Amino acid sequence: MKPVKFGVVGVGGMGGSHCKAIAAMEGAELTAVSDVSAETAQRVGTELGAKPYTDYEEMIRDAGIEAIVIATPHYFHPPMAEYAARHGVH
Repeated sequence: MKPVKFGVVGVGGMGGSHCKAIAAMEGAELTAVSDVSAETAQRVGTELGAKPYTDYEEMIRDAGIEAIVIATPHYFHPPMAEYAARHGVH
């Protein structure tokens, strides 16, 4: 079975821990990360072998991810989750 391709939005805090867990998980592949800080996205992406983005919508559209972890302040979750769902990302 091929691994599920994950993207993580918000990798500066708890999202960074989620990234490490996904990268270590059998059956999962950390494909892309997104953060409003380009430096943070680049650092985490480089460290874990994922493509960095500063725009979560672009990541959802272009990175080929199948699932997303949203690790931003809670009030950002609904529009991000709705956007992901509209683009077929779980």
